[in-house]
Amino acid sequence: MAIPLNQFRNILCIIAILTLSACSSNTVSSSNTNNSAKSQTKTPKETTVINLNTIQSLASITPDLANHKVVFVGERHNRYGDHLNQLEIIKNLHKRWGTNTVIGIEMVQQPYQDALNKYIAGAISERDMLLETEWYDRWKFDFRLYRPIFDYAKKNGIPLIALNIPKELTKQVTKVGIKGLNKKERKYLPAYIDRTNNHYTKRIKTVFERHNRTSSKGFKNFLDAQLAWDEGMAYSAAKYLKQHPDKNMIILAGGGHVTHREGIPSRLGRQIKIKPAVVLNHAEGNPSPMQGD
Repeated sequence: MAIPLNQFRNILCIIAILTLSACSSNTVSSSNTNNSAKSQTKTPKETTVINLNTIQSLASITPDLANHKVVFVGERHNRYGDHLNQLEIIKNLHKRWGTNTVIGIEMVQQPYQDALNKYIAGAISERDMLLETEWYDRWKFDFRLYRPIFDYAKKNGIPLIALNIPKELTKQVTKVGIKGLNKKERKYLPAYIDRTNNHYTKRIKTVFERHNRTSSKGFKNFLDAQLAWDEGMAYSAAKYLKQHPDKNMIILAGGGHVTHREGIPSRLGRQIKIKPAVVLNHAEGNPSPMQGD
């Protein structure tokens, strides 16, 4: 049953219905680069912003979302209402997609996929899943915020796909950059790293400077770490969808990874040639149609 949005007064969801081609771009950051990769960015001819406070339920946006192979639903990690909205969208899409539904999650890192598989299969308990994924060491946010989503996935046999790169890799990139990674470390990233989006770079630099950091080398590696994070999650999702072409994926990730499509969405779109849908639970200031769908 759909959740009335007036129960979540502190949540602003925006849906921008865009006639927008995938904001895909290709730029290479390693010696394995392909010079033929080119950036492709198109702007929408028409946009309409729908404030979800004006509609009756999240179910009303389901038909549009269900037409996409991948649907991103952003979140603020510590907001329970955001996760309940994610669950409602999962339920609505599951009704349409059925057994082709999978859920990609930022919360678990890729090396711990087996624990998620065993949990969904009923082979291990919730407690054991949390221990085996090292949830509170690697993600840290209270699992109770996510429990309704995990419970629904387990009850309905919906695969949970670990998308995040290992935190050890993120730390290594901040030290040596992407070019400094060895072959074993590089396996979590695609061959092509998109560096063409100036808005993305500017946004990451604002975050960097907010922490009183000024070193140009420090920023370069900080940017590389963010690129590795976004490209790595997109790469994980792309690999799964290539191996399971019949599946449709709902991806749950922090709003910063999905807004403006420039984090994970455009990179996933580049890798498997699709246009994902983006739903934001929250947008600062006056939301722009370019921030999502």
